[in-house]
Amino acid sequence: MTDEKLFYRAFEDRYRGSRSMIKQRLEVYVPFLEPLRRLQAEVHVLDLGCGRGEWLELMRERGFAARGIDLDDGMLASCSELGLDAGQEDVLEALRQAADASLSVVSAFHVVEHLPFETVRQVLGEAFRVLIPGGLLILETPNPENLVVGTSNFYLDPTHERPIPPLLLSFATEQAGFLRNKVLRLQEEAGLLARALSLSDVIGGASPDYGVVAQKPGPGDVLVLFESVFAPEFGVSLDAVAQAYESQLRERGVRHEERLQSANVDLQQMREAVDHVRETLEFVGSVVEAARQAEARALLAEARANRAEERAKRVEHMATHAIAHANDVDARVAQVAVLVERELNANPLRSIAASIRKVRVSMVRGIKRETRRMLATTARAIVRYPRLKSGVVDCLNLAPSFRKRLSVVLAPPASAMGTPASAADISEAKLEPIETIGLHSALSPHAQSIYRELHLALNVRSH
Repeated sequence: MTDEKLFYRAFEDRYRGSRSMIKQRLEVYVPFLEPLRRLQAEVHVLDLGCGRGEWLELMRERGFAARGIDLDDGMLASCSELGLDAGQEDVLEALRQAADASLSVVSAFHVVEHLPFETVRQVLGEAFRVLIPGGLLILETPNPENLVVGTSNFYLDPTHERPIPPLLLSFATEQAGFLRNKVLRLQEEAGLLARALSLSDVIGGASPDYGVVAQKPGPGDVLVLFESVFAPEFGVSLDAVAQAYESQLRERGVRHEERLQSANVDLQQMREAVDHVRETLEFVGSVVEAARQAEARALLAEARANRAEERAKRVEHMATHAIAHANDVDARVAQVAVLVERELNANPLRSIAASIRKVRVSMVRGIKRETRRMLATTARAIVRYPRLKSGVVDCLNLAPSFRKRLSVVLAPPASAMGTPASAADISEAKLEPIETIGLHSALSPHAQSIYRELHLALNVRSH
């Protein structure tokens, strides 16, 4: 066995697949042969390029009389090891030596891609001649619809001529005279079209191999036996994968559009929620700002209240000072009354009365003038601050007796309303009862007693 033949045997073992796998793949053609049992007692099969003999072995197991031919000694040695009927012979020569209508089946698995296309056409013509009416031609070859196969894997085998598309090979059988043919696309991934497809599936997902089963014309009662096996569709074409992929893309596009619309709705709702949150934050901010302003106003009001309280305390202090001054004046009046009493004991009543009247008028005017001046200064200070004025008035309303005493002290003298009092007026003045002139609460009990005695003495004297 030459090195070239050993190389091809090793190549076949590595890339063709194991015997058991190849036999399992070839099972797909067996149903096409079963109706032939009704036509012939013995079904004769000629396998062109039989290789390691997987198809011959399968035919023997199923009861068909199969013979194979091949030019490779290594392949034929494998067939001999299994006791298979195989010989070294050229494809065309083997067909040309066969008699007309002498074979039920002519098969060639992965052979036509090794031949020039003109030779393929000659093989088809000779196969048509040697087949019985209704006989079958079975051809299998790599499928260039699978772009990985047609552009790459096909050229792994250096003896390959060129890939043959399914449409071309099926058309060639029609031109050779066959009545009908069936393209069987094979060895694709199970459930390929049922799952989500990718671009790589379009490129390499179509069936990597295909077979063409062509039937020679025959009687109607013969052909009808094969109707059921020629009816089903087999495998996955490039168009089917591409259309399924495009359909899934459209569906994905629709779903993406629906999700996009849903996302837009969600986005709009989120925007509305954000706007609502923003409005809420703005409202909260305005409330916080209003609270801050209210707090600032409260602090300002508290500060003003503190200042008003301080001013009220100063006014109260000033009023207390005024009362203390009035009490001091009262004490001085009491001292004068003592002096007057002494004077009464030593001098005539008339001169004493005149002196007392002068002293009385002078002292009362002086006291009132001094008190008015001090209180007027205080009042002017209070009037400049309306809030303080209101607070002072509220404080005076809480002490009516003190307010009455201030009213008496601040009452303008008679001379303030017109011309000043003359000496004659003063000399003719009379002491009014203490209750009438309003000094009852402003004088101490001792001063009130002296005033009443003076009042009684002066009034008696005048009469």
